[in-house]
Amino acid sequence: MHPRDIAFFQADNKIVFIITPDGTRYIHNQKNGHLEEILDPRYFFRINRSVIVNTQAIEHVKPHINSRLKIILRSGLSSGEFIVSRDRMSAFRNWAHC
Repeated sequence: MHPRDIAFFQADNKIVFIITPDGTRYIHNQKNGHLEEILDPRYFFRINRSVIVNTQAIEHVKPHINSRLKIILRSGLSSGEFIVSRDRMSAFRNWAHC
């Protein structure tokens, strides 16, 4: 798959799903930790324990409680909002240039 074909990866009950821009879900056979190591960091960033997001899927980023960030994904995605974990905030700001 090309990066533009993946909106984000999401782990749910030890199963990792690939979510496409139109919201289709596919089961993936690798853990998020391994994916984080092999994915192109120009496109993908692990924002918390369960989600690796594609920069091309981000609609906008806005402040959230406790000085955290909420990522709003482009329309058409069922899980349209994610919170960047506290320990990933600094790295995310550098990655996303916010």
